[in-house]
Formats: sequence, C-alpha cells, structure tokens
Amino acid sequence: MNFFLKIRFLFILIIIGPRLFSNEIAFNNYGDDLSLRNNEEFREFITQAVINQPDFKEIIAMKSKYNFDYRVSRADRFPTISSSIINENYFDRKISEVDSIRKIQDDSLDAVVEISQQLYAGNRINNKILNAKRQIEIGNLELEERTSELLLKANQIYFDTFKFYVIKKYLNDQAVKLEKLLEMSDKRLKAGISQPAERALLQIKYNEILITRASINSEIISARETYFRFFDEEFALEMVPTVLLSNLDTNNNLLNDKNINSLSYGVQISNIVFDQSKTEINIVKGEYRPEFGLNVKYIQYDFDRDFDEFDVRGGIYFQMPIFDFGRRGNKINSARANSSQLSWENQSEKRDFLIEKKSLEGKLVALNLMLDELKNTQINTKKQQNILSQRMTGSEYNSVALADVIVQDINLFVEVLDTEINLYLTDLQLSHVKTELLSRFKLAL
Repeated sequence: MNFFLKIRFLFILIIIGPRLFSNEIAFNNYGDDLSLRNNEEFREFITQAVINQPDFKEIIAMKSKYNFDYRVSRADRFPTISSSIINENYFDRKISEVDSIRKIQDDSLDAVVEISQQLYAGNRINNKILNAKRQIEIGNLELEERTSELLLKANQIYFDTFKFYVIKKYLNDQAVKLEKLLEMSDKRLKAGISQPAERALLQIKYNEILITRASINSEIISARETYFRFFDEEFALEMVPTVLLSNLDTNNNLLNDKNINSLSYGVQISNIVFDQSKTEINIVKGEYRPEFGLNVKYIQYDFDRDFDEFDVRGGIYFQMPIFDFGRRGNKINSARANSSQLSWENQSEKRDFLIEKKSLEGKLVALNLMLDELKNTQINTKKQQNILSQRMTGSEYNSVALADVIVQDINLFVEVLDTEINLYLTDLQLSHVKTELLSRFKLAL
C-alpha cells in the first residue's frame, strides 16, 4: 500500500511541481476575444526582436576587438623583424685619414634587415598579457550586460504599448454601459420619474471616462511609434502573453538564487578592473628594471651596384634607466593611488548591488501581495456592479450608484493591469541584476 502512495505522490509532484517553483501571469482576463500566447512563444518573440536590433549587431561586432587586443599583447613575446634602406649622399666633408674611411669615393645605398628578441623586460610583457586577458573578460561582461538591458527595453516597450491598448479596449466597453445609463436616465427624466441632478451626475461620470480615453489615445500614438521602431511591425492587440516569474513561488516566497554567489555585471567588472590596477603597478615598476635581449643585423652595402660587400652583426643588448628626475617614483605612486581609488569604488559597487537586489526582492513580494488584494477588491466590485445592474428596476433603481461602481471598476482594472506588468518587469530587473536574464531568455553570446 505504501508503495502505491509513493507512486501517487511522485505523480502529483510531476504534474504540479513546476507551479511550486514559478509564478505565472496570464494576461488572459483582458478580453475573451483575444488568443493566448504561451511563455515560450513570447520569449522567442522578444529574443528575436533583440537579435534584430542594430545595438545587438554592434555588440557582436565589438566582441572580436578584445580578442585582437589580446593577440597583440601576446605577440610581444615573439621576435621583431624590421628592414630599412639607408641612402646617404655626401654634400661636404673634411677627412684627414682617407684610408680609414670605407668607400670614401662613393655615396651609399645600403639595405638593413634586423631581428630583435627581447629576453627580459621587467616582466612587463607577462603582465600586459594578463591584463589583456582580463580585458576580454570585461568585454564579454559588458556585452552580456548591454544585451540584458536590451531584453529589459524590449519587454518595457511591449508592455507599455500593450497596456494602453488594453485600457482603451476596456474603457470603450465600460463607456457603452454608461451610455445606456444616460439613455435610460433621459427616458426617466422625460417621464418625470427622475431628477435633472441624476442626469447631470451621470454625465459627469461619463465625461471622466471620455477624458481618460482621450489621454490614453495620445499615449497610444507615442507608444505605437516606439513599438514600431523597435519591433519593426505595427502593434495589434490580437493575442495576450503568458509570462513566468522566476524569482517568486506561488506562495509569494522568494526563490533561492540559482547561484548563491551571483554578482551583478557592475560588481564583476569592478573586481576585474581592480585586479588590472594592481597589475598595472607591476607594469610601471617593470619600466625601470633592466631590459636585455638578442639582436642580429644584416647590412648589404651598395645593393644598387653589387652584392659583394655585406655585414652580419649580432650580440646582446642591455639597458637600464639610472636617473630620471623622480619620474619613476611619481608614476608608481600614481598607479598605487589609482588602484586605491578603484578598491573603494569596488566596495561601493558591491554595496549598491546588495541594496538594489534587496530593494527589488522586497518590491517583488510587496507587488505580488498587493496584486492579490487588488484582484479580490476587483472581484467584489464586479459583484456589486452585477447586483446593481440586476436591481435597476422599480424602487431599487440607482443609476448614480451603478455609475460610481463602473468608474471604480475601471480604476481597479487599470491598477491591476499596472501592478501585473510592474510585477513582471520587476522580476525581469531582478534577474538582470543577478545576471540571469540572458539564460532566462535562452540568449547566448
């Protein structure tokens, strides 16, 4: 018996398990005539819009720059081969010992090929390569951050436009109800069974809806243009999205971080920049350490006439600064001061990350709780509206009370819609701060 109970329990977990770890917002209560777009379809729609943006293509184009910079730093380890042509014409001279001068009777046109291999340069090369590698990491983080911000922007633009269209649609439906009340009030007024004050109050309520609708229409013009420029298509309220919250469960509890040590892009970049600054101190110190290497030079004399005379020279070169009037100390101190500044900047970045993360988590829970309360109030308001609508006969007729409830219902509708959208966008913002938004939209760079 226990075996079958365990199997049943496991089956229930498989069926309803996902609901325990994600909270769904289905915008399907904003019109029965609208079809539903599931979360996967909506995710692909947003991702495709981001991929088509010139900003995203610019980000991809920039990605190779950091790799080339890294290769430049690595190339400093290899020999340098250079060539030159030296053309010297004698205009005037005074020489006492003629026999000691090579080819004194000629001008010269010489060719030089030189190979230099640096063996030690104060460890500057290794440190520069290390910082170039870190710069690739910074570049990748910057690219991910900008792409994540594009995802936020795409969602914001979509829901700004979606919101105004939905509100306008609802306002039109509710305005029809008030128009019917006005018609009924006119008939009752002509029949002498109602007062002009009642008709005036109804007109005031109706005018409020008309003013709100006019304001929404002006918002739609701006939102529609922004939407078209970003998504490259006209917005049409034909389907509503279903979205998932990744940071809340169905009991209004915050889910544990997928990566408990997750840090924002800003903190990660700041950590690397601080490490670069410490390495930069060593690079500056390396400029004042000994430097030596190998050098081989081939000289072909008068190659325009013959190839009979040439030199092959080589050896070890060594150089070391001895006195530079305080430049060394000042450059090192400057690098140390810059590193100290970046250290404090790094601490500030970590502090701001924790503040923003906790603030968004608190806002997310508060919005979810507020949404539950608003929906309960909305349900009660609709019940009152139905009750008053059914009693609009005889002595129980009260058109002003019904108009008040209709206006109240509109306000609640707007507030619920705003709260749902704000809840979803806040959840996205939290995922962005925790650097989880790209994986959430399955977008890899």
